[in-house]
Order: sequence, then structure tokens, then C-alpha cells
Amino acid sequence: MSFPEWLIEHGVVVHQHNPEWRNKLETMRRALVDNHTMDSHLYASSGNFFGTFQRIDIPEFLSVEYCILLDADTIVVRPFTLADFGTHMPEGLAFSSDMKENDDKPQNAGVALLNVPYLRKRLGEFRTFVFNHTDGNFKRGPGDQGAFLDFYGGNIKYLSTRFNTKPHYKNNTNWDNAYIIHYQGLKPNDQIEYWFGGTCDPLKCSLMSKFHGSPHKCDAMVKFAKAASIETVIKTFCSQSLKQHSDLCVDLLDRMAHDEGGNLTGQRTCTKYLKGVILSKGLNPDDFPNIDENATRLLNATHLLPY
Repeated sequence: MSFPEWLIEHGVVVHQHNPEWRNKLETMRRALVDNHTMDSHLYASSGNFFGTFQRIDIPEFLSVEYCILLDADTIVVRPFTLADFGTHMPEGLAFSSDMKENDDKPQNAGVALLNVPYLRKRLGEFRTFVFNHTDGNFKRGPGDQGAFLDFYGGNIKYLSTRFNTKPHYKNNTNWDNAYIIHYQGLKPNDQIEYWFGGTCDPLKCSLMSKFHGSPHKCDAMVKFAKAASIETVIKTFCSQSLKQHSDLCVDLLDRMAHDEGGNLTGQRTCTKYLKGVILSKGLNPDDFPNIDENATRLLNATHLLPY
């Protein structure tokens, strides 16, 4: 079954989107590649780059006042309604914090609350602004995120981090009341590949080192496992996202998904799950040094490159 078929089977309305501006976007991406502006992995793929910019046309497909946009690397962990956003809905749109949890600046577009009529009214003007930047460089960030921040500026309000909680965030109260977890930068398969395979590309290694010791890192992995289990996609996820050790990945996520212990905020560690998987397969834990969460410190000496 293809991914679009899976979405439709689960009640998702899928829109065909083939905008006339796609060739202009590819010209922009090629300029970024040619100028060695590669501070985002999305520039390496025309499909991924196009995928990030598709969101600018949301107003053409929805007839609602407000909607919430979620990147594909997010999961909803608690139900919410418009009332949970408070009484001050944005006139334009709202973003949450980016890498820094407490800066209270609207920067990250991975989760966005959108005023659809407002964005529809300015869509033509926004498209012109975006594609006039033929070099692909925006002042306040890369890609579509930078375009939104540059164009809409003061009309982008702040969205609580409870709607855009990153695995490296530390605020216990926000974690206990999070609605959406956003696996920004490091995806679950990146961490699993490092644990079992001992490898990671320089950017991912730098993020692992930067956020080593984050108290909710394993909580975020367990929440992903539970979500994947509910949707019965653990086996598919592991087989398609890991080059090897997919069997270990399946066992790990299954254990996490069905473990009801360790529910205290920030008290769950992944080492016990990892060792359990290794031992159940009759393997030697010493052959997998990275399953010890303290081993991440070695990244500073063996893998880390500037981020």
C-alpha cells in the first residue's frame, strides 16, 4: 500500500497539488546548491524542498477560519480544540520557539496556527515575494520558514511550546501538558541507527552531542513508539527508515510501546530498553557501546563537526 493510499484509508483528505511555481522553486534550490548554501538537508532533494514550500498554498484548499499545520515529524499526544489556544487568536499566524526553548520568539514553522482568510488575501503578494528571491536566501531563516518570517514579520504571533515541544526541551510543566511533540532535527530513526549501528552523519552527531543529557529524550522516543504502535506502523517504519538492525528497531519500539512503567517526568531512560533488546537476541551488549546513554559524550571526540 502506498503512503497516499494509507492516508486515505485512515480518513485523511489528500489534495493533488501541482503548482505552476514548482519550476521556479527548483531554480531557487539549484542556486542554493551551487552557492554551497547547504545549512539544511532539505536543499539536497528537490522533492523535500518542494514539500516544505507546499504549505504556502494551504489557503487555496481550505474553507475554514483557522487551521493548524503540522510537519510530518510531529505527533499529537493529547487532544486539543481551538479553546486551548486561548482567547487571543492570531490575526495572521503563530509560530513557536525554535531550538531555544525559553526565547519566547515565534520562529519555528514546524507547527503553525494559521488564519486562513488572512493568508488567502495575501497569497499572491506572498508568492511574488518568495519567488523574487531567486537565490533562495531569506534573512530570518532557511527555506519556507525564512520566507514566512521575512514577509509576515510582526503578524506572526507566539505559539506556546506546548504545541511544539521538542525532545530536547526541559520544562517539566510544559512536558506534562504537551499537545504536540516535534522531532525537529533528530528523528527517532537517527537515534536508533546510532544506538545499534554506531553511525550518524555530522549534522545529526552534532545535535546528539548538543542535546546530550536532555531529561525527556527517552520520554519522546517512548511517545513515538506508542503512536507508531497505535497506527500499527512499527514494522514498516523500521524496515524503511533503517539500513540495518530493523529487527532490533522493531523489538525496541514494541517494548517501549507496551511498557507502562517509568511515567515520572524525566525519569525514563532508554538504556534499559536497549539492553533488554540486545540480551533477548542473545547478543553481547559490549558490541553495542552506544546503547549506554553516557556514550554520547564520545561524539565530541569521534564524530562531531560544527553545526
